[in-house]
Amino acid sequence: MAGSVLGAAQAWQQVLALVVAATVVMGSPGPATISVTAVGAAFGLRPSLGYTSGVVFGTIA
Repeated sequence: MAGSVLGAAQAWQQVLALVVAATVVMGSPGPATISVTAVGAAFGLRPSLGYTSGVVFGTIA
């Protein structure tokens, strides 16, 4: 009985660690977001649309 309770507590601890890690990763910008921001800042909105659409289509494909 004590072994199953300990195992369940350890399983919940692992699930909690996974949820915390997933939340941090979802909340942080990735390299694509940072590069699109940099290209937009360097070249402006209209010239960076081609690059942005390439990043979007490359992510989807």
